[in-house]
This record gives sequence, structure tokens and C-alpha cells, in this order.
Amino acid sequence: MATLIRRIDMKKWPDDGPQYSTILELPAEPITRDMNSRLNTFSLWKFSRDEYLEAGLTIALSLGKEIDTIEIIFLDGDSISDCGLTVENNDGETCYHVMKCHHYDIINMNHDALGKVADLIIKNINDGNFEICMKDELLDLLIQRMDEGIIEKKHLNKSVKKQVEKLLKEIAESEIANKITDAS
Repeated sequence: MATLIRRIDMKKWPDDGPQYSTILELPAEPITRDMNSRLNTFSLWKFSRDEYLEAGLTIALSLGKEIDTIEIIFLDGDSISDCGLTVENNDGETCYHVMKCHHYDIINMNHDALGKVADLIIKNINDGNFEICMKDELLDLLIQRMDEGIIEKKHLNKSVKKQVEKLLKEIAESEIANKITDAS
């Protein structure tokens, strides 16, 4: 199976190797604050590693709030299956409509499954299998996808629309200033 991607908050995870002898010793913060599940499923997105910005934008738009810098972890699909977890493809909730089909869920999540996924996340953090998608990069990609007609402004939430409008205004003002400078 391909690479599956999840947004995480790196500061909630141990950052210098396993600091526990069993998963039962893992602090509650990563599990309770960063491994949100819904209807006993754990949401992931399938992208190749080199598509991390597309993945970041897809995930950012699925959050339903203003776009900001996000951290994403890469999980090997085979490693997930090797843990005895089941992954199922279903449309994700994002206004980046062409990417909905990239959504997967680990199904039948329970305490044991959360522990297995937490172990995989920690292993991948320690192995450097993560990327940081900067806010400016995500907004630039969003503007590009809007210019291409792939994402429509009408599908964006209010806070993202405001971000886009502000950025487009800044770009227009910068272009005008450049033209004035060039004309001088």
C-alpha cells in the first residue's frame, strides 16, 4: 500500500526517541489531543511523499478553519496493515473536491488500535518521516489551484475566503507598486 498522511502536532509527541517501555506509558496528550477519531475511525490521506504540499492543502482545507502552517506525518500503508489494522477508502470532507478520493480511514479503532498507530507515529517522527507545510506555501498553492479552476472560491469557508482576498489584494498592490517603480 502507498504512503498515508496525517496532520499531527509535533510538540505533543516525544521528540527524542521512545521515552517509555510500553505504549501504556505514553503520556495522554498525544492520544487525547492529537489522535482524534470519529465514529471509531482514524482519518488519513493517500499521497506520495513528493506531493506533501497537495496533501497539506487538502488536509488544511478539510479542517474548516483558517489555513495555517501544519505538520504532517507519513505512515507506510503496509506497516499499518502489518499491525493488524484495516484501512478503508472513502471520500474525505474537503472543499478540494478532486482530492476527496484520496481519503482513507483506519476502521474499527479501539484502545489497542490507538496504541499501534501511536507507535507508528512515534517511529516515523524519530525516522524523520514528516514535513512541515508552511502557511505561505499552502496559500500560494491554493491561489494557484484557484487560478487553474480546480478549487472554487465559493466552496471555501469564510476564514479562508478572507485570507485569499487579503493575499490577492496584497499581490495586486505589489504589482501596481512594481509598475510604478518600473515606469520611473
